[in-house]
Amino acid sequence: MVLLKERYNWCILLLIGLGLLASFWVVRERIQVEDKAQQVEIALEFHDLEDLAYQDGKNTDELLIQFKNAGMTTLVVEEASLERLIRRGWANLHRGGELIADEKAGLLTDSAWKDAVQSGKIRPEWFYLVVSREDIAKELSENVEYRLGKDRVELLQIGSRSVVGVRLWTPEKIMEFPMGLFKEDLDRADKAGVLLIVRPVNAINPTPEYNHFLIQKLDNRENLTGIIPAGVEMIGYRNDRPMNDQPEMFAFGEWLKSKEINLGMVERSDQLQFIDQAGLMPLAAAMDYRAARAYTIYKEELKKLTLPVAIARWPLAVKERNIKINLIRKFEKLQGANTLTETHENYIRSVAAGIQKEGFTLGRAHIMTSYHAPNWALALMMSGVVAGGVFLLSQILRITGKFQIALWGMGALVFAVPLFIKDMTLIRQVGALGAACLFPPIALSLVMDYWQKKAKEAVGSLPGRIVQAVLLLFIAGFISLLGASLMAGLLSDIRFFMEMELFRGVKLSFVLPIVLSILLYVSRFSLTGGKDDDLIGECKRILQTPTTIQFLLIGFVGLIGVYILLGRSGHTAGFGVPGWEIKLRSFLEGAFFTRPRSKELFIGHPALVLATYFWLSRSPRWLQFGATVAGSIGIASMVETFAHVRSPLILSVVRGIDGIWPGALLGVLGILIFHLLYLGWKRWGESFRG
Repeated sequence: MVLLKERYNWCILLLIGLGLLASFWVVRERIQVEDKAQQVEIALEFHDLEDLAYQDGKNTDELLIQFKNAGMTTLVVEEASLERLIRRGWANLHRGGELIADEKAGLLTDSAWKDAVQSGKIRPEWFYLVVSREDIAKELSENVEYRLGKDRVELLQIGSRSVVGVRLWTPEKIMEFPMGLFKEDLDRADKAGVLLIVRPVNAINPTPEYNHFLIQKLDNRENLTGIIPAGVEMIGYRNDRPMNDQPEMFAFGEWLKSKEINLGMVERSDQLQFIDQAGLMPLAAAMDYRAARAYTIYKEELKKLTLPVAIARWPLAVKERNIKINLIRKFEKLQGANTLTETHENYIRSVAAGIQKEGFTLGRAHIMTSYHAPNWALALMMSGVVAGGVFLLSQILRITGKFQIALWGMGALVFAVPLFIKDMTLIRQVGALGAACLFPPIALSLVMDYWQKKAKEAVGSLPGRIVQAVLLLFIAGFISLLGASLMAGLLSDIRFFMEMELFRGVKLSFVLPIVLSILLYVSRFSLTGGKDDDLIGECKRILQTPTTIQFLLIGFVGLIGVYILLGRSGHTAGFGVPGWEIKLRSFLEGAFFTRPRSKELFIGHPALVLATYFWLSRSPRWLQFGATVAGSIGIASMVETFAHVRSPLILSVVRGIDGIWPGALLGVLGILIFHLLYLGWKRWGESFRG
């Protein structure tokens, strides 16, 4: 009873309970925010559409309607390059130096060009674009003027032709140079009845005039839902100024916000945060996070994928990563259809059907409300995490109740009180990491309490041991999910939902629960044949144990296991996924609402079921210990799942449930196998030894 009082301080438990209540309140609000953002866009770049029409001999506008009927909601209009203007028949290119050389050599027969060269209008370092239409010429000259400056563009009349002269810093890239957004391209979306996203490029040393010019071009377009700046920086950003001195960029953001136009943030190829664009994060914050996560399969990767694999990517991205804009790019090769048009019509139709099957609707993207958990709730949740740490410490070490309260007080002063005063991202991240690392071992400690309670009782029947083992797994999973609630509550913030801020310590959240579980086991049960509940004595005996080849081999295998576990976690480059596992994952995706994590389903949960069976069956301690350590992986992984804050909270809960019940069944299967092996050994083991 004394030990029970030392380990269970009701004040500490009450503090954990208060933190959990605060987390439940915050989590409920988070779910409401997520539930309101269930509509997404399927977008296709106009240049891809234009290329498909060109390759298959189709009419661009008719093809746009065809793809709209297949499920496409949005046309993405990028700035047209000079190469594209020439292909359309809008412009023709002449180099100033070549015109001058031809005139001197007597090769220039056009009298209007000869007059222009002889009068000095043509300069050797300039490019001259003969534009087929006067309205296009005027728009082109304005685009370049506001982008580069008045001294780098000139609108000329050469005979009856409209000519735009341009001087670039990098003339070798003239064909790739973005020549601006054109009204005719933007109007196509209106005519087809689809939504519009534009991808403008920032000006060189942007001015308020450039902002005004771009806004005037885009204003009053009711179908404009988003802007995804192209290039390496936000519209209005100047690289000669610090981030807090970007008036043009923030003014443009204010206009976007006032018009309820979303800022598109394109996910990186490793699916972590966003492509690197200067000013992206500050601009999103200034817009009160009126932003939408966008996903695309990059062209280099798309070349390696088959159509079915590519199709499967999109519903998963929408469901699991809070993707609101699906930027579909075209395949370069046929994918089992007669034409590229048919290939992409099938592609878009299948993606739309897959997204709708997951319960989402298609249309103007719904973004999340700018939610921030209140300070009082953050402080209570952090207090609960600190109390959880004290509780776990009391499970490992025999510390008095007064000392526990003192430890909690110091921890709360350092971590909880500052959150009550001010929202501090780093402290929230530390608290979330604490919840992820502490509560799985806490759950395991309660399982061990039950084992100790049953230590002096009879072994019991096999069905009884199976029932107890499965129940303890579900109890441990439930307690771990309480820690996940604290973790999710502390990270409940639009910055984490959008993945502008990240959970820190993914690797540690895998390793530390295992280390703490080992300490828990050693503090309760002796592996060396000594007295139980004697941590110091057990550690001394372990350190005094002679090293053997067997011991080194076991340690080496354990280190390899941890290395593989870490290599398979997170988004950093690690171990590749073998082909057979990819097929298994695809099967699990189809069999469950959301694919359970392999380390839970196939390792952790079955091992924890076996650990209880081994204990109740009085199996060797080394067998109990190994299964317990492996079992800690599953419940730790359940909590770590909630570190992916961009995923809907309900999805993380369902993922945990979808892993635990089949894991329990596999554990029961393991028990039956071990029991049969044990019966066989009892019957035939003596004859083998003889």
